[in-house]
Amino acid sequence: LVFLTLFLWMEQVKNRKGKVNLCYCYVTEKVGSFFSYCTQVLSKEVDSCVTDLLKELVRFQDRQYQKDPVKAKTKRRLVMGLREVLKHLKLKKLKCVIISPNCEKIQSKGGLDETLHLIINSACEQNIPFVFALNRKALGRCLNKAVPVSVVGIFSYDGAQDCFHKMVELTMEARLAYKEMITTQQQECAGEENESDCTHSKADNKESNLQDAGKAPSPESDEDVPNYSEFPPLPSL
Repeated sequence: LVFLTLFLWMEQVKNRKGKVNLCYCYVTEKVGSFFSYCTQVLSKEVDSCVTDLLKELVRFQDRQYQKDPVKAKTKRRLVMGLREVLKHLKLKKLKCVIISPNCEKIQSKGGLDETLHLIINSACEQNIPFVFALNRKALGRCLNKAVPVSVVGIFSYDGAQDCFHKMVELTMEARLAYKEMITTQQQECAGEENESDCTHSKADNKESNLQDAGKAPSPESDEDVPNYSEFPPLPSL
């Protein structure tokens, strides 16, 4: 696990100028704020698709609100916030979930970590796409909000199908790249551990041989040393 953490951090630095910005999976708070719930590599392409999709859906929703405010409330395009997204997931109303990969870590019961895993598990059970993209502030800006947003649920993407399907396709590629990266690193770590064990074993054997060669010969046993007191006395002259 330690090797994996270092690998991901080094890859992040190496690709800083490239297109792919790797997710800090299994990284501690001291290193970064991306946590283990993120199961894909982060890319600018996915971020761009998510931004375009959310802005388009917000535009549709605002236009509907200007035409008919009452109808717009009953036919919302988006919902935001952990509790609201989880509630509508349980009601099976959502078609997609967008999750920020830098949510604050709260491990207490009912905290953010538990809620996020409930959202992800529920999306998996319903076969709903869930995408890790942007950050909390960027998600808020896409929704014209002045506050950070951790999770966004999509009720309907009608009118933006092309952008939605492209986002899903890029997300699947990013998730596959993440799995391949983890598998490769685990194999490398296993190889390093085996090599290290072999090196230690050879060193131990060499040390043992040196110790055996340097040992003094063991003293003769009592059976090998004659007991001169048992010989008969010499005859007197």
